[in-house]
Amino acid sequence: MRNYKLLLLTIVSLLIFEGCTNNKAASSKRLSFLPGLTKANLDELKNTEMRLDGETVPIYHMDGKRVQGMEMMTALMSGAYSPDPYVDSENEIKAYVLRKLSDEEMTKNKDKIKKLSEPKELQQRKSPLVGKKAPAFVATDLNGNAYSLADLKGKIVVLNFWFIACKPCLIEIPELNNLVEKYSEKEVVFLAITFDKKIALESFLQKQNFEYNIIPNSKDIIGQYKVYSFPTHIIIDKTSTVDLVLTGLSPSTVEQIDHAIARLNEK
Repeated sequence: MRNYKLLLLTIVSLLIFEGCTNNKAASSKRLSFLPGLTKANLDELKNTEMRLDGETVPIYHMDGKRVQGMEMMTALMSGAYSPDPYVDSENEIKAYVLRKLSDEEMTKNKDKIKKLSEPKELQQRKSPLVGKKAPAFVATDLNGNAYSLADLKGKIVVLNFWFIACKPCLIEIPELNNLVEKYSEKEVVFLAITFDKKIALESFLQKQNFEYNIIPNSKDIIGQYKVYSFPTHIIIDKTSTVDLVLTGLSPSTVEQIDHAIARLNEK
């Protein structure tokens, strides 16, 4: 469950692979921006793990531009592209290139993606936490600032459950930072809840900026909120009632958080 959206991307991509023509002539294709690499023969990669996080193996557009983060998510989940693997002389995947699909291929893939996505979306809307009082907690962030849900009543509280080794969690950080900036003058508190330890987080933050107030060593809070999948976002309204629960990485996640904050801020 933890990396559901990353797994979904892999499944979607494998479905796309299945519907694409695969022959030795096609596998001989080379691209100028990938010297030494050749388009893979998919039959030879059937037992190879496909890592489609955009970080472990880079993903490019056909023009050579690298695609990462939410741009990558949007492209893959659109069903409009096939992430064709390119391999080295040892048949090891070194890159993926997004190839535009035909109208017929896109129609088939969008139907498959819709069927895969719907059960999770329904689960999100039916989260047992929504509409109930949020579990009380007391926490201290990396800078020594203390937070109590009781003291936060009257404010909107945005919780992000994440951890350093969670690739989908890291992909969305830049957009989450934009949310913090957007609502910096509003009564909104952003807390990033993780079981990671302080020393690991401080090392991570030397390379990656994360504007949320980061709460380390928070297994108790994670357990209280029954979070089993990462990332998970929980929005708590001014009455300390859970308004929204979003699980996994999606191109629309941050937009949904933004809309929920704006709506609650008007009340």
